[in-house]
Amino acid sequence: MKSNLLYVLLFLLLTSCGGGASNKAAVEAAAADSLKAMLAEYVEVDLKADLAYLPSSDRRMLALLIEASDIIDRLFWVQAFGNHALIDSIANPELKLLAHINYGPWERLNADRPFIKGYGPKAPGSNFYPKDMTREEFDALADKSKTSPYTMIRRDAAGKLVSIPYHVYFKSDLEQAAKLIRQAAEWTFNAPLKKYLLLRAAALQTDSYHASDVAWLAVSESPFDFIVGPIENYEDLLYGYKASYLAMVMQKDDMMSRLQKRFSDLVPPMFKELPCDEKYKREMPRNSKDENVGVYDVLYCAGENNAGGKTIAMSLPNDEQIRKRHGSRKLIQRNVMKIKFDKIMRPIAEQMIDQEQLPYAQFEAFFKNSMYRQVAQGLSQWQTVDGKVTIREALKETFVDIDETRAEVSTLFVARQLHQKGEISAEELKTSYVTYVANIFRSMRFGTQNTHSISTSIIFNRLLNSGAIERTTSGRYKINVEKTSEIATQLLTEIIVLQGDGNYEKALEIIAVQGVMSETLVSDLLKVKNANIPRDIRYRQGEKVLGLE
Repeated sequence: MKSNLLYVLLFLLLTSCGGGASNKAAVEAAAADSLKAMLAEYVEVDLKADLAYLPSSDRRMLALLIEASDIIDRLFWVQAFGNHALIDSIANPELKLLAHINYGPWERLNADRPFIKGYGPKAPGSNFYPKDMTREEFDALADKSKTSPYTMIRRDAAGKLVSIPYHVYFKSDLEQAAKLIRQAAEWTFNAPLKKYLLLRAAALQTDSYHASDVAWLAVSESPFDFIVGPIENYEDLLYGYKASYLAMVMQKDDMMSRLQKRFSDLVPPMFKELPCDEKYKREMPRNSKDENVGVYDVLYCAGENNAGGKTIAMSLPNDEQIRKRHGSRKLIQRNVMKIKFDKIMRPIAEQMIDQEQLPYAQFEAFFKNSMYRQVAQGLSQWQTVDGKVTIREALKETFVDIDETRAEVSTLFVARQLHQKGEISAEELKTSYVTYVANIFRSMRFGTQNTHSISTSIIFNRLLNSGAIERTTSGRYKINVEKTSEIATQLLTEIIVLQGDGNYEKALEIIAVQGVMSETLVSDLLKVKNANIPRDIRYRQGEKVLGLE
């Protein structure tokens, strides 16, 4: 495994540049051709929609939410790097753009390698913890709030660790953002959206998100939506405790949402059919009355969801207790998905998928696979079967990678179940699987320090080693539908049992052994690099792009 990791690093070096060891007053740029290569990893796209028909009240609301999002964006800068002053110190426009895209001097698409001289490796805990903090020091801190998702760990005047709530640490900016969100609430006539916005504004200033999370579940019929707050834990690679700020303004696609809604009713009962003891399935929802899948176009994106690679779907709230009692909502970002399929995934499939199966790589399957995954995201246990601790607590830093693997492999299981129940044809099942594998190659290009890449590597290695995926002599990959169905069900069952048992050692083993790319795959992915296919997208966005100015 060690040699594989070294090979991966050598591969990543082909598309990144190193950094110096000492800080300097003036940052130094990498070679111009290296900067161009790094920027070429992203294709620039407009986040826009036809908003000309909107009344002035909705236009004003959207403008205020975008303004609040820009404040949230600054908070994520602090969490990811430290402050926004880095941007002002850069004269080279290409280097400045790269720093904007990555929210700091580390290249997110290439294992966080520094691209500005004067900066060393990125701290695993980003800026949530002091850079010189040791694990022993953190473990010795007698403050229960230290593991809270909503606290920054800092040193006091005496140099001792202290845990500071977000709403205290970011008080001034949060007050300003909350004010703008309250103003936006006054411009909407949608009662559930207004209630949520007011509660969310209050939550930002207290770090008490339960009431606003529950209120957000009722916003599903609103023509617009606004996700804001410290939500995901991906930025904290040290412990996985801390939540990062993000903000997203979205417009609902009613027609596509209605077409996809039926899957919310079909999917949950399927998980009761997993071949494992009933004790591992008792926490899963019995039906989908509180599950809601919505299709949206993204209008504006800030904070963590705008950093590096862009998300195509979300399943919220993350609070296990709320999911259990009230359900969850899944938001599929249709405009982002279509762009990624056309600009990235289809070209990758043309390089990596067997020619005979290439016609099965289709956007409709890409879209539906994401929907399957998002419905399945909330169908999980939240505590170990003995009821002693939450699964997050039991699995510690492995939780995010393991739970992401569970959600990802659920896509294959759901497609299989839908076929067995006559909801999709054999051709549609094959299309789902081929498109899924093509998307795995897209995900694994982000390097093995990325949660999505780790989870898809685990799935890919399991499928490949079992013969469900075959590498042909041409270096392309062919999918065996029957074996893929079988192995996906086995892996999903294994992970659900692992989570239920809180088996931390087993989680470590799976990530270490299967969450890495083989030398052969790294070599094959060079074809994608040589084809100059971008790895992700970057947004040209704002009021001007949307025509709101």
